[in-house]
Amino acid sequence: QTCPVGCICDQPLNWRSEELVLDCLEDVEIRGLRGTEWEVALVERLFGWSTALKTVNITFFRLMTESRAKELRQMLLRFSSPDTCMTF
Repeated sequence: QTCPVGCICDQPLNWRSEELVLDCLEDVEIRGLRGTEWEVALVERLFGWSTALKTVNITFFRLMTESRAKELRQMLLRFSSPDTCMTF
């Protein structure tokens, strides 16, 4: 089956450098975060794009080690602003 014209598959792969404004996004919930390079990059971009972000709730992949979860928590907290409440 072929994708229709305008399908997301046809979108550029340079999303890492895209500049977006998500000024109405206030709450984010991420489940099963594994901490891959792509996931971390996306979370970092979300913080940059979301000017009204109030709460972020992240649940890590269930098989993640506690040491890796701690490392990710510290990294992700650096991305957030003081106005954003992050829970893990």
